[in-house]
Amino acid sequence: KKTYPHFVTFRKEEKDFAPTTRYKDYPINRTRLHWESQAATTQNSPTGQNYIHFKDRGYQILFFARLDKRVEGETSPFLFLGPAENLESYESNRPIKMIWDLKYPIPAELFEAAKAV
Repeated sequence: KKTYPHFVTFRKEEKDFAPTTRYKDYPINRTRLHWESQAATTQNSPTGQNYIHFKDRGYQILFFARLDKRVEGETSPFLFLGPAENLESYESNRPIKMIWDLKYPIPAELFEAAKAV
């Protein structure tokens, strides 16, 4: 299947993430998400083009999210947020800054915690 699963950790602690992987991923509202691609991805790269034209090329973009990498020393599980319905906008390179419209609302508790990060 033509699928890109994206795993998002909203709160990125310095001890867990290098400066180059501390992407600015955050919910704008319960159905809109700001997400940054991997640092090596440009708009003109094959992956960047697949993201930008995901509908035309038959790709699914799936989002999984968690607030923290660890809770009480244990790895936090990801929550499946569902598929992206639309790519609202994108800009820059390395990483590409993208705003995705989600098919389903982010659960209220996760949204409230993530927007406070």
